[in-house]
Amino acid sequence: MLSNWYPIEEGIALYGATYDSTEHFWRAVKYHPNITVARVQELVDVIQKKDWKPWLARLDNDPDLYLPNAYAVEFLRHNLACERLQWFRHELDNYGLRASDRAREVQLRHGSPSHFSAFEESAVG
Repeated sequence: MLSNWYPIEEGIALYGATYDSTEHFWRAVKYHPNITVARVQELVDVIQKKDWKPWLARLDNDPDLYLPNAYAVEFLRHNLACERLQWFRHELDNYGLRASDRAREVQLRHGSPSHFSAFEESAVG
């Protein structure tokens, strides 16, 4: 059995498109087909300006909410951390993507293998 992050040399065809790994597929489908890289960058910028600590503290202080949803709350805490958002924004800027590129489509294989690595989030995502 292979990991979701295992790059498949010939690519993997899923729902009419080819990806470098199943992780690339899962990353692609979380975006609406019309969402551009610029819109994702804008969203990250807006999210970075918010102080999430009070909201997360309210979740922490409500055991009826926190306990059955601990995984989701901790996932949010990790991904809303300032360092994590800065890392993600840097990754968006680092690949030479155009603002008009569709976020879903940049995960596709376009002729040559490995547009970018599926390993980038494996340790933290």
